Order: sequence, then C-alpha cells, then structure tokens
Amino acid sequence: MTERLHTLDCARRLAAATRARHEYRLLWPEACEQCKGAGGAWLKDLVTGRPAFEECTRCLAYSLCPRCASEESITGRTAPQCTECRWNLKTPGEPAAPACTCHPEASHG
Repeated sequence: MTERLHTLDCARRLAAATRARHEYRLLWPEACEQCKGAGGAWLKDLVTGRPAFEECTRCLAYSLCPRCASEESITGRTAPQCTECRWNLKTPGEPAAPACTCHPEASHG
C-alpha cells in the first residue's frame, strides 16, 4: 500500500484545524456531541429558498445549551441565547476539519 503525502499547505491547514478543534474542546468540554456546540444546522428551506434553522434534537430541543450544557439556561425561542455562556444562533460550534486539496477523495474529519 502506498502512503499518500499531503502538500505543505494542506498539512498546515490540517494542523491549524486540529489545534482549533482541540482548543474548542478544552474551552467547552460539555459541548453537544451531535451538533458540536452549534445548536443545530442552517438549512435551505425547500419551499421559500431561505435559510431555516433546524435545532439539534439532543440539546437545544431540550433547552440544554449546545456549548456549555447548562440546563434551563436557554432564553427565547425565535432567537435563543444561553444566560450562562452567551451562546446564540450566531455562535460557531467546533471548527470543522479542512477539506484536503491535494487528494480530493481524502477526508481529515
């Protein structure tokens, strides 16, 4: 089996993403495993074509903060926010793994 080497740029992006993910997990060890602290996902509404937020069924649907896991700390339904860590719908979750540019079929996830 031949080992594929990544370009220097790809290796640097992977290292930076790995550091960012590690730092996020250190800051927010209780972040939801399903949504990675994002609270859900922004999807395109098939009827209107506009972005629509689909809340995570493991945390936000049960009023648990996606980032700090505080119970009953989420206020508001249309614009939820955590009273403990200040998470809201605009707060990014755990950084995603970068896409490999030197081997498009490879995944770093």
